[in-house]
Amino acid sequence: MTAKNWNASYGLFSSGANWTPGGAPAPGDTLDVPSGVPILFNQTFGSASVASSIGLTSTDASQPSKLVAWNTTLTNVTINNTPFYSGPVGQWPANYTTPRHGVLLVGGTTTNDGGTITSERYVITGQPIYDNSLDIVVAPQSTLINKGSINAGLEDTTTVSGYGGSALENDGRILANGGKVTISTDLTGTGSVEASGGSRSPGSLELGAAVDAGQTINLTFGSLQIDQPASFLGQVALGRGGVVLEGLQAQSWDLSGNAMEFFDAAGAVIDTLRLATPTDPATLNVYATSNATYGSAVSVNHGFFGPGQSDTTPVLLPYYTAAAA
Repeated sequence: MTAKNWNASYGLFSSGANWTPGGAPAPGDTLDVPSGVPILFNQTFGSASVASSIGLTSTDASQPSKLVAWNTTLTNVTINNTPFYSGPVGQWPANYTTPRHGVLLVGGTTTNDGGTITSERYVITGQPIYDNSLDIVVAPQSTLINKGSINAGLEDTTTVSGYGGSALENDGRILANGGKVTISTDLTGTGSVEASGGSRSPGSLELGAAVDAGQTINLTFGSLQIDQPASFLGQVALGRGGVVLEGLQAQSWDLSGNAMEFFDAAGAVIDTLRLATPTDPATLNVYATSNATYGSAVSVNHGFFGPGQSDTTPVLLPYYTAAAA
């Protein structure tokens, strides 16, 4: 259980010469990558019985630290933005609380097995450090399987993007804990996705590609932006939260069972949003809005949430009746 720093520009993760102190990383180690690119290729790292961590800790957002994981299984490994420090509380280096930035490049079939991939950072005293970023990039025809958690901390950002044929299979948990998680590759699996936080910073989720029916989005205290409503097959649990359906031009809506339907001017259904739990229509405020990026949109709000600040003046949508059509 050793603390090690990456000392090369790029090279194999398993090469002991690329680490200081020397020696190949072992389960239980705390690894710090302030710059450079370690490469994991066709291997397994970590152990279910002891936690390991890899910190991607560049202070330069334009030159983030990188980690490549290709056909790799990471077992009980935390990938984060936290530089290693073991000294007295409050005596850390001057740049210790500077925001950190990292990129995880994933290829083939790579699995997060019981670990955490997160931009969330705290100092030893428990005080959060804001504005960290962790970008996960999935290569073409590749899949990242999440059997642990993918998180964004308070006012931090975590993104998952991909190229042709890429996917994130979420069989664990994705959490925007007062920060923002953006997923712009297809989302499959049977896991959960949650936005939570507090009045200072509610969690924020943006789903930019297709979402399978096995995904449940829990809005404990936060918002959800769905960029492709027609490809969203998941279900949403409305706690204290709001949902924005981008590009949707609806004139009215109704709620039948757990299915929220949106209608055009002729009374035809143009989209359906599945709710995870029975919801009283009287507790919902539904607006037609617009913004510069997507044009028209529909905002569904439960609790105190309202249309996003970037939206134009919202128009309250009426509840659908056959006579109105």
